[in-house]
Amino acid sequence: MVKHWAGVLAVAEFFRPRRPEPDEPEEEEPPLVQFRDTSYTPNAPVKSSHRFLPGFLVALAGLVILLASLFLPWYSYTISGKAWIGNVYYDVYDRSDYSFTDIRTIEERSVPGITVTNTSSRNWSEYEKHYTDAHHKAPKLPGVYSGTLLFLVAAVTLCALGAFLAAIFRMRKRPLLFPAIILLIGALVAMAGAGAFSSWHQPAVDNDRTELHVPDYPTSQSSLGPYESFWGESSRAPLTYEWGPSTGWYLAMAGPAMLIAGAVLMYAMNRGKNG
Repeated sequence: MVKHWAGVLAVAEFFRPRRPEPDEPEEEEPPLVQFRDTSYTPNAPVKSSHRFLPGFLVALAGLVILLASLFLPWYSYTISGKAWIGNVYYDVYDRSDYSFTDIRTIEERSVPGITVTNTSSRNWSEYEKHYTDAHHKAPKLPGVYSGTLLFLVAAVTLCALGAFLAAIFRMRKRPLLFPAIILLIGALVAMAGAGAFSSWHQPAVDNDRTELHVPDYPTSQSSLGPYESFWGESSRAPLTYEWGPSTGWYLAMAGPAMLIAGAVLMYAMNRGKNG
């Protein structure tokens, strides 16, 4: 009997359904760890030169214009028209140009077919000596020119330094704020010099008016000319009188304007750490 049940259990065990054995897990590769070396950070791309050159060239042109103003006349006085000289009715053109070094005078007399021109020059030391001999006191007009010249020399020095520093800072990839500030200060000093010249000139000329019967500047009945205004025009037939600032003064205003524009443009187009 026991053998009978043992056989039955053996057959049942043989035909018993079995669960499939679980598959062994496959070994997964460890995730790839990306390593970044932060010990070296490359410089940012250098800004192209076309962002630096426009402002720099504008500022450089302003510096050249300001420098040129030192060598050109700052004030002029002109008489033109017709006048009887002896028994001849001449076309007259007289012009006096005042610069930082001398006073240049052109006297032109012409009739149809004939023109006679006489030019002369007198430096400031000669002018002061002549005036002192006539008036027995020091004139103020030379001081106006020497004071204005100090302004301009300081302005040119500052602007040249600013342009030089801008080039150095650019090569070293440093911000251009400091050179731009130097350029702005130099431009403002130059404009202050031109403004001081405008305000000082008329009082100095009026102070230096000659005590002789012929004044340094011939005047008309309707106007005292440079003795009462910095610039202007008047007529006393058949002559016309004109006075006012000349080429150098206008350049001393245009140069600083270009310097300011160049400094602002140079800084605005190159802002940033490596700008």
